Amino acid sequence: MRDRGLPRFDEQNQIIGYIGSAWDLSDQKQAIEAAYKASRQTRLEHIVAVIANSATTVRDALQRSLDVICETMAFPVGHALLIYDDEPGLAKPAHILYCKDMKRFATLFEVSQAMSFNPQLGAPGEVLRTGKPNVHDMKGKYLDTNQYPRAAAVVEAGLQGGLHFPVVVGSKVEAIVEFGSDRPVESDEELIATLTAACERLSRFFERRRAQIMFLKQKEELETSAQQLFAVAGRVVESQEEERRRIARELHDDFSQRLAIVNMKITRLVGHDRALSAGELNADLEEVRESISSVAEDLHGLSRQLHPARLELLGLIGALRAQCADIERAGGIRILFEAQASNEDASPPVATCLYRVLQESLMNVAKHSESQIAHVTLLRLGEQLEMRVRDEGHGFAVGEGAGEGIGLTNMEERVSLLNGKLIVNSTPGKGTEILVKLPVHTRVQPEQSPH
Repeated sequence: MRDRGLPRFDEQNQIIGYIGSAWDLSDQKQAIEAAYKASRQTRLEHIVAVIANSATTVRDALQRSLDVICETMAFPVGHALLIYDDEPGLAKPAHILYCKDMKRFATLFEVSQAMSFNPQLGAPGEVLRTGKPNVHDMKGKYLDTNQYPRAAAVVEAGLQGGLHFPVVVGSKVEAIVEFGSDRPVESDEELIATLTAACERLSRFFERRRAQIMFLKQKEELETSAQQLFAVAGRVVESQEEERRRIARELHDDFSQRLAIVNMKITRLVGHDRALSAGELNADLEEVRESISSVAEDLHGLSRQLHPARLELLGLIGALRAQCADIERAGGIRILFEAQASNEDASPPVATCLYRVLQESLMNVAKHSESQIAHVTLLRLGEQLEMRVRDEGHGFAVGEGAGEGIGLTNMEERVSLLNGKLIVNSTPGKGTEILVKLPVHTRVQPEQSPH
């Protein structure tokens, strides 16, 4: 109320009473208070927004926001907890706090710093579980130290209310900011709305920060992938050039020489200066036939190395079995082949990859292992094909440079390009095992005509 009074006088100048007025200022006071609260809310949101836009780290954003919220709302204490990606079910103290009187809150801080909150423990646990604010006065269930382990320390510090707000990205709580109040807060809807709006500003910062981290991570992964692709491309080109040089040497040094000898034999027969008996002619022609047949067989083998036509003719299982038979004959070792898969389990790229890996692995067994026997198994396990090539040779120490030639590198790259995995297990004196795991890519069957 606001009032004003004046005395009344008679003709002799004696007081005979008073006259005055009184005004009810309730509406005016409420309007001023509402304007102040609205201004405070707007100002707080603005300041937190500025902090969120200018902060460079999560800790910087939380600490500065905690400071300004506590000072603006007259909270004596504030604290922040973080939820880390490696332990998404726990809210942990982040050593981010605001405090006007450390002595008053020493016990509360000591208890808080030693705790982690799961979704079933304490007010932070409720926020973590629900993703919603928890605002309460210190009464009733919130005095239960079993469910709320910090209750005794909060009462000892003289706090009457607790406010806990989530910082949410998507549907995930990434941080929790909590405040202690010297007055009851449970029914203060304007206060709750103000802090909710401020924490939503923090949530936008966390969203941007996570997006930046994801962008940088993806950028790094792309750069790494690009470098790997450049390296693979370089090795592929070098491998192709080396293969071309090898084929050129074989054509020149082997096939050209052998065909030259055949040509000399035919020339000798054509220009022979004496009549040959039928037996001599047949013997010379048989020699020529054998030479041409040998050249044709070796050319056929060379063409199989360049393109595994067997895969198209025999299917995956038949081609792998034939490859084992070839190496068994050429290398003088016994190869046991077992398959528990079908040709339809592998697309052409997967089939080619398995064929080439088997070819390289068995060649290594024949050349380096000194093993008399090799075991090859192909299995389908769920949505994955597994091929094992195991020998009983002298083996080597994995990771010490042995077995890390271009052949193994090529195998690893072939498998990696199909999102598979190649594992080499070897111990000196105990043989070597090559394990290939590839996702099943079923062949697409051609549609049958209704006619």
